[in-house]
This record gives sequence, structure tokens and C-alpha cells, in this order.
Amino acid sequence: MRRLALTALSAAAVLVPAGAARADYVIDGRGFGHGVGMSQYGAYGYAQREGRDFRWILGHYYPGTNVGRVASARVRVVLRDTRTPKLCGATRARAAGGRSLRLRDTRTYAFSAYGAGKVRVVDTTSKRTRAKLTAPVRVSGGASTCVRGEAINGVRNGSYRGTMRTPNEVGYSETDTRHNLSFAGSTTLPWRIQFSAIVKAISGSPIPVSAGFDIDGDSQLQNDRPAGLGITVGRNNVAHDLEIINALRASRNLPAITPDLIELRPFYNIDLRLTKVLQLGGARHLELFLEGFNATNFLTLNNGIGTITNRTAFTPTTARAARQLQLGARYAF
Repeated sequence: MRRLALTALSAAAVLVPAGAARADYVIDGRGFGHGVGMSQYGAYGYAQREGRDFRWILGHYYPGTNVGRVASARVRVVLRDTRTPKLCGATRARAAGGRSLRLRDTRTYAFSAYGAGKVRVVDTTSKRTRAKLTAPVRVSGGASTCVRGEAINGVRNGSYRGTMRTPNEVGYSETDTRHNLSFAGSTTLPWRIQFSAIVKAISGSPIPVSAGFDIDGDSQLQNDRPAGLGITVGRNNVAHDLEIINALRASRNLPAITPDLIELRPFYNIDLRLTKVLQLGGARHLELFLEGFNATNFLTLNNGIGTITNRTAFTPTTARAARQLQLGARYAF
């Protein structure tokens, strides 16, 4: 059976009536990617087959640019994503508040979250807790520090130069929604009109938060937060988080944040669809449909930017889409 589909207004997801089993669209695409940036296989081919050097390859893929030298800077690389990283070869651990703990490079130490904004340091040999330090904690050693277990790069028990850092990564994920209720159904109305609906009610998601400047002196801004503040706000003790946030803003002569700005914003949505099929004889029929998205026109504000030292921090500036209506037709023959 061949089908011809025509949809008015915008292209959007539709509610499929019960019993629809056939695909309406077949998309066949060809090409060589988006054409932006450097092709890995292309660069490999130029180097291997044509003997091109890196300057020629970069000039080919990035015309109008120059190859030069820049001042050296620190680069932060994630080595392990684990609740309790274990390090060896370290001689010192320095807390965010400045406290310094001397370590033995012949021992292995485990670092784990402890309470709000703390890191527990445990000697794995003696099983003793050496200290509870304010996160993030920077760990340094002699020529190198080793990471126990398999790192993200696939190396097991590898040694690395530079300073290890256990970030303050305690808290709920920004994608965490505690409650998520969805309902979908359809029924037949008089005159054989198909009525379909999807109802959603989702809890608000926590707001990721950062200081907006280098707190721990490592020349990086990522994941820098005041002591005692988790990676997100809005889910746990709002009063506690608000006190820390406003203390930092006060130190920068910024106005205080009000509690309503970090409260979680739930999402409610109702999508409706009416479908009428007109039989035209044989296999031919015309399907008419009217769809309404966010039918109740419920206003859902998106979370504001969680950079504490931003003047408009946590203030919503965007919202979910308002009510939309879509009229369409589909002809099958």
C-alpha cells in the first residue's frame, strides 16, 4: 500500500491511534557527514597515502587559521568515575579550606564522600580514618601518583603526573526527577471519531550549581563550589543551601537569592488528538486529525542559570512551549 502524508503547520510527534501498525514514513539518507571540522579517516588518509604533515591537514580542514604556540596551562582530565577512588604514591592531601594532611607514598588511601561537602581519607592498610577534609581535596605526590583500579582510559593501576583532585560531587543529578507519572489512552466517540490523550506529571529537577570563579586555585572553574554545597540545589535542605549561596553573593556585593528561585518546578502536560477516517472506497481513505499540545496551556518555567556569582543567578528566563494546535491530513491509497 502506498501512502501520501500531509501535515499542516509544524512537524511534531503525534498520538498514534490504537491499531496503527504500518510505518507512515521511510527516510533514506546519504552523504558524508555535516562537513564541519576534521574527518578522522580523511586526516588519516592524507597522512598515510599522501604523506601530508599536520600543518597541511589542519590548513585543509580549517582554512583561514594559523598554527602557533600558546602559553602552557593546566588541563584537568577525568581518570576514574567511582564513589571511592584509591590513590597510592601520594605524599600530601590539601583540603579546600587550606588544611594539609601528610601521606606516606608507600601506602594506598581511599577517598569517599562524608556528610555534606566532606571527604573521608582512609589508610587501606591500617583501615584507619586519617582525616575528614573539606571537598574538593587535591592530592599530590613525588614524580607521579598512581590510581588503583581501571581508569577511564583503560589503564589499570596506572601512574600519572600532576595533582589528583577529588571533587565535591555529592548531590542529586540534575536529571533526577523523583516522581514521573504518565498516562496514555484512546477511545472511540460518536461518528467514529477517535479520541487520544497523553497526560504527564513530572517532579521538578534539581538545579546544577557552581561558584563561577576559581575557588581552589587550580586555574579551573568547573565544579568549584563553596564548602558544604552539593552539585545541585532544590532537592535537599533549601534553607541550608540558600544560606551558603547568599553568603558567597554577599561577599561579591550581589543581592540575595530568594527561596522561590531554587524551589523545584514540576512539569504538567496534556496532549490531545481527534482523528476521523473517511473511507473512499477500496483501500483508499482520508485521515483527518486535530492535535493540541499542552492543551491546558500550563506555564512551566525552566530552571535558571546556577552560577552563584551571576547577577541573575537562578532567575528563570525561558519556559516550556505554550499551547499549540495542529491540523493535518493523511491520504492512503
